[in-house]
Amino acid sequence: MKFKIKIPKSFVLWVILLCIIAFLFSIFLYPDIYDVFVYVRTAIVGWIILIVLALIGAIFIGMFLSHRILTVGTFTPFEEEMLKMREDIIEINRKLDSLIGQKNMANEEGKEEE
Repeated sequence: MKFKIKIPKSFVLWVILLCIIAFLFSIFLYPDIYDVFVYVRTAIVGWIILIVLALIGAIFIGMFLSHRILTVGTFTPFEEEMLKMREDIIEINRKLDSLIGQKNMANEEGKEEE
């Protein structure tokens, strides 16, 4: 699958940097791995991170699905109005061109009579 938007390299570097920092914190802040509180604290932090990531993922999946469901291949009402407005502008330009042409013809006839 080819994405329309490229992920910036700086974003990828920030994610990698945060993962490295998290790994270093886990090594240096939890040296006594046999402590029961370390297990409990790790489990709580892990669940919190998992819940936050699940909510973020659900929001993005929800936005993607709602966009796909609401756009059934037709134009949105805003786009339809823009297309109508474009047709109106084309019609106005045609009328202006015909009026300008009539004015030029009248000017040429007036010059010939002099």
